[in-house]
Amino acid sequence: MGARRKVWPADLGARKRIAAWIVAAALSAAVVAAGDAAAQTEPPQNVAGRWTGQCYNCPVRAFSLVLSQSGEQLTGNLQASGRTGLGEKEMPLVSGRVSGRSVTFRVIGADGITLDSRLTVSRDGKTMEGQGQHRAAFGLTFVRADQ
Repeated sequence: MGARRKVWPADLGARKRIAAWIVAAALSAAVVAAGDAAAQTEPPQNVAGRWTGQCYNCPVRAFSLVLSQSGEQLTGNLQASGRTGLGEKEMPLVSGRVSGRSVTFRVIGADGITLDSRLTVSRDGKTMEGQGQHRAAFGLTFVRADQ
């Protein structure tokens, strides 16, 4: 059989450090995965009601959002004000969903182009922040108007 390589004490310390780093990385990954699983199993946040919003890096001056909720399903209307291809008429949600604190919805603007929104509800349920996409991406913030 082949000769075994001798392990010197300095090599043994390096191996222990590497093993410790591997264990720490695996534990960190497990904690992150557990947090993601907990967020996904969280009951849907109640987002029904009136919201006022604004966007960043977009031509809309303000948004008005009215949501109705049944479990995870959202229905409602979004209205924009300002010079924009979305128009100033109410746009019904063509799809809407809330999962835990994550909210997504889609409307179709007056220009025929969809506006897709992905938001996260604050823990106290008073604000939603995230991104919208209509021709280009922009930041979105909504604040509860009915509380």
